[in-house]
Amino acid sequence: MKIIIVFRANQHYIIEGCEDETAPELWTELDIKNSYIDLVIKEKVVPEQITSIFSYIFDQKSIVKETVNFVFPATPDEKDLFRNSFLAGSLGKYLSYRDLEITAGNTIDNEKDNIIIGLRSTIKARLLEHFTPEQIADLEEFDAKLQGNVSLLANPANPTRALVIFTASTDAELNKSVLAFPSLDFTAYTDTSIFIKDNVIPEPSSPYSAPNFIPINEEISFKELGLETTTFSDMIPPTERFKYKVYPDHNFDPKSQIKIHLHLIYPKVVRFDSIMNVFSNEVFVHQVALENKERVKDSKLQEWFDIDRVAEIPIYQINKGNNELSFESRMIPFKKGKCEMYNKENLQVTLVDDSYIKLPSANRWIEMPYLNYIASAAYPYSIYPDLSDTAIVLAELTPSTLASSLQVAFFLAKHIDYPPYRLTVTPNIGSVKDKHIILVGSSNGATKNALAGAPFEITASGVEKKTRLVDKFFGTLPFFSKDRLEKKR
Repeated sequence: MKIIIVFRANQHYIIEGCEDETAPELWTELDIKNSYIDLVIKEKVVPEQITSIFSYIFDQKSIVKETVNFVFPATPDEKDLFRNSFLAGSLGKYLSYRDLEITAGNTIDNEKDNIIIGLRSTIKARLLEHFTPEQIADLEEFDAKLQGNVSLLANPANPTRALVIFTASTDAELNKSVLAFPSLDFTAYTDTSIFIKDNVIPEPSSPYSAPNFIPINEEISFKELGLETTTFSDMIPPTERFKYKVYPDHNFDPKSQIKIHLHLIYPKVVRFDSIMNVFSNEVFVHQVALENKERVKDSKLQEWFDIDRVAEIPIYQINKGNNELSFESRMIPFKKGKCEMYNKENLQVTLVDDSYIKLPSANRWIEMPYLNYIASAAYPYSIYPDLSDTAIVLAELTPSTLASSLQVAFFLAKHIDYPPYRLTVTPNIGSVKDKHIILVGSSNGATKNALAGAPFEITASGVEKKTRLVDKFFGTLPFFSKDRLEKKR
């Protein structure tokens, strides 16, 4: 169910006589930070349909922060680690603007929605071991619900919680079912269980190709970045915004500029001093006049203007990582006589989605590490969107470490906006020395050993650097070294 709340205000600054509808005295501020809505939520029984996975459990529009529990085998191997991490990442990619709290363990949690992945020979036994015979009264009916590769059941012990089950007879078939998750339209299935006949895994990602990251020297249309053709109406219409990312290792010439090509359509009744303002990260950077002086002489032959404008923005107006481009239109109608009403419906301007943005050339270099680049752009892991050069290494296989590793996979795919098809998840750090490593675990044991040669130490009070700042820039040489003597000779 979609609920839309609309606020409208009728405002006047005089009792009698005429008033200017654009007068600055006419305003009302809605304090969003201190305004709130009280909702009383009553949980319902989970509909046992595959459509409930996204329409009920992982609803993109839900304002409730959900918790999901991933159920692992008692001794998970690397295949188990990857499958669960892939599903966690796929949920991050799908939910986009929502957070998800993740727990993990070896048992089903009846107070949470659960995701269970395993071979058919073990899944049924695990379910029958957890639930009592009273909770599963009809074994044949229960077994029928588990015939497919992906099943959704209401938890027999708590029907307001769901069991999302991925199962198959072989490892290869199970991998196929899990990897199909991001590409399937689950809203089309009303059955409790479905079979996965086939799936297509995308080709390995090229570097610097993540969605919503703007590459250098390429024209990227607004449509590719998620902004559809938009029409601004009235004198002061709402501002339109869209977000994009820039790889943090792009080093631009400080004198270079970003080119934004705007395709605008508007009627000739819009007055000459109407404008379109362009903002980059909430800073005003450009203004387009909604009047084409070169074609005014043809205005008798046309009812609208269809124009292209190029806005050049200084490169220092963009951030490394997250960026926002916004468009604010201000349209003025032709002046009427005293107390005559304006027809504000005539005031229209359309920003066409074939408008595009183009970044200039750049060299690639960056000093690491900077945690803010990880937070804003999942960098450096986002260089390959499928995470083919990234490994999550687990120092131990405890429930808290498993949950943390899944949260990392969720975070990365959410910010990269791409499923982690080629992510490596392993407890063996020696096997992934050629990758970007994210080490997950407690500050003792295997984690401490893995960081033995690092220039910092993790202590109870935080991270302590072991390298003196002077050693970063200066070294020592013996005064009478062989090379120096040879150079003197």
